[in-house]
Amino acid sequence: MERYEYKINPKSKDSLFTDILSSKEALLEVYNAVNRTSYTNVDLVEDCTLDDVIYIKFKNDKSFMLGTSINLYEHQSSINNNMPIRFLIYYAELIQIYLNNKNIYGTKQIPLHSPKCVVFYNGIANMPEISELRLSSAFMSKDDEGNPIGDIDVKVLVININAGYNKDILAASPILEGYSYLIDRIRHYEKAKRNPKDAIDDAIKDCIKNNKLKNYLEKKGSVAMGFLLAEYDEQKIKDFYKEEGRKEGIDIGKEKGRAEGREEGRAEGIDIGMNKGIDIGKEESKEDIAINALENKLDVHLISRITNIPIEKVLKMKADLNL
Repeated sequence: MERYEYKINPKSKDSLFTDILSSKEALLEVYNAVNRTSYTNVDLVEDCTLDDVIYIKFKNDKSFMLGTSINLYEHQSSINNNMPIRFLIYYAELIQIYLNNKNIYGTKQIPLHSPKCVVFYNGIANMPEISELRLSSAFMSKDDEGNPIGDIDVKVLVININAGYNKDILAASPILEGYSYLIDRIRHYEKAKRNPKDAIDDAIKDCIKNNKLKNYLEKKGSVAMGFLLAEYDEQKIKDFYKEEGRKEGIDIGKEKGRAEGREEGRAEGIDIGMNKGIDIGKEESKEDIAINALENKLDVHLISRITNIPIEKVLKMKADLNL
């Protein structure tokens, strides 16, 4: 049988999820499933995803206009409570483009597309079928009852697309259902195989056999393999990053606890390690992380992107290590 090899543009900032949603037909299908609508005219869909060359700091997974709404979609495999502020930035950038040549200082109100912010979650942490994130929950100002004070808010709908969740939504979208099935099969085969490449390869074959994302995977199986391996490697780097920062944070806390003779020092250090470990890691050990990633033969472009070390320096480090 065909074995799917790693095939991906190393400069690509997309993921398998965004590649699957690259067509208007796919976007319309998912929109209908999420909103319980039945639109059939793909010409209603206008893809407006921010260009990753011009707006690399603000790029989101997928944005598209349909009717009077602008739909911002993100895929997440880990819980991120900062999604509301990210969506606010995405929307502001898109509206700025839309407002080009329009007179915002005039008296006539300019009609705006209503934002609909959705996160499709398929991580391993326990999450409800449907949950909501709000920008206002991050506001530091509170009233006497503890409610946030502020004049702007953003609501984000988080939809759990793991196997067994939101069956009605997945049933209405073969794309979402197929993607959910693929990830579930990868996790299943990972338990039996030490090599993630073999697990992904078997999962892709499983999907084709069971008519899950069959057309996409038959045409782009090697590309899918590339996306999935890149995401796997990226998560490995992030996990290493977090662990390094967590350990350093705990060490800081221990030192402070000894110096001040207080248990609070240790507690603060653990808190720093868990909540700020990634930031500490970026400052103190990103080169160590890059070296570790190079020794584990991870992609140099991926290492550069995660550690923020220029690609030229990563390549030099690789050469210095004779890898």
